[in-house]
Amino acid sequence: MIPAPARIHTLGGQLFGGLMWSWVFYRMKVSIFHDESILAHFGLIEQPKQLGTHH
Repeated sequence: MIPAPARIHTLGGQLFGGLMWSWVFYRMKVSIFHDESILAHFGLIEQPKQLGTHH
């Protein structure tokens, strides 16, 4: 009778671990995308300056 609760506990742990990892990867992806959008924003700000100095 002991293996059944242990298997349920392991299943619950795996499910919880999977949710934690998916949340961590989601947060990492969002922060990376946010940083890239900030860099792209600064790149767009710098482009008119470069065009202004070239012309």
